[in-house]
This record gives sequence, C-alpha cells and structure tokens, in this order.
Amino acid sequence: MIEKIFRGECFTLVHCEGAIKSLTESLKSISPAKKQKSMIISLKLQIERLTSGKRSAELSVRKEGLLPSFKSRPPKNFWAIKKIPIRGYYWESERKEMTYFISHYIYKDFDQLHDSDTKKVCNNWNRIEELLDES
Repeated sequence: MIEKIFRGECFTLVHCEGAIKSLTESLKSISPAKKQKSMIISLKLQIERLTSGKRSAELSVRKEGLLPSFKSRPPKNFWAIKKIPIRGYYWESERKEMTYFISHYIYKDFDQLHDSDTKKVCNNWNRIEELLDES
C-alpha cells in the first residue's frame, strides 16, 4: 500500500487522517484485484514524481477547486493526482515548507468536482494550516 508520509528529493507528502483508508475504499470499486495493484503502483510513481519536483503530464495532474485564503493572501487551488478512475486531492502547504498534503482519494467515473470533495479538502486544509493539527 501507500505510506502515510513519503519523502522525495524535494518535497514531503503527508496523507491526512483517513486518506489511506479512502484509497482502500476507492480501490474496492476496481476489479480484478490485479488492476488494483497496478493502480497503486501508478499512484506511487505519481507521488514520487510530485515529491521529486518533476513536472507531471497534464493527464495525470489536474487543477481543481479553491482553498480558503491563508492570512488574507489570495486563495490558491488544490490539485488532483489522477489515475483514472482514482483521484487523490492534495495541496501545497502554506506553513510547512516543501510539503504536500493529500486530503483523500475517491473513485471518480465523472469529470465534475463535487462540493463534498471541495468541502472535505477545505476542512482538512483548515485543520492543518489554520489549527495546526496534522493528525
């Protein structure tokens, strides 16, 4: 499976509480089990690429919704790592230098961003960036 914390050449990636569980749940919608394993390998490779500071292909990373404003600065976007049909929503931390946080993963067989996913990312962002709770 995927580690809670991954340290790459340039960045560290931290999975929020419940993120790995959401990946496990999302993978249950994919069959056969062999395809689940290849999906995990692909996601790990994308995480390695992201944390190494290398650019990703447009098809594997997508700009998604807006995060809340941090200390009255203009709001930034959160992003999604894509390995169809799985997406992992993440942001670059405002207060922890060179760190990404993955909020959660979803099985997604549609293109539109749901409000519930934006709310989940923003709740995790607020807990980590504003309330300083990284659990």
